[in-house]
Amino acid sequence: MILSLSYGNMCAEKMARHESTRFAKNAATCQMLMKLRQLKGCTEARLSNFLSPDSFDDVLSAVRLECRFVPSDEHQLARLSTPSLALQKCAAMLRNAALKARDGDLASSAANYLLIHAS
Repeated sequence: MILSLSYGNMCAEKMARHESTRFAKNAATCQMLMKLRQLKGCTEARLSNFLSPDSFDDVLSAVRLECRFVPSDEHQLARLSTPSLALQKCAAMLRNAALKARDGDLASSAANYLLIHAS
């Protein structure tokens, strides 16, 4: 009984940490969208409007303005914090949704954004 309670507590703590991380990534993505809307003067734009190759420089500008720079240490190279990674995941989800909907133009645009993001 005590072992199962301990296991249950451990699982609950792990889930809480996972939810906290997911919430932080979602919040960061929302902040990026608000910054992109502000930079482009498009208050009604959706994130999918910015996940295309022609908007990559705008995304990069917003990332630079919003993201915290994390200097290198002995374990990792210098990098920007989470929002840019969240945008990559959003672009992948957009590409997948476009493929399911058979929207070739949107799928191609999102795929090309991912290629630029990866380089």
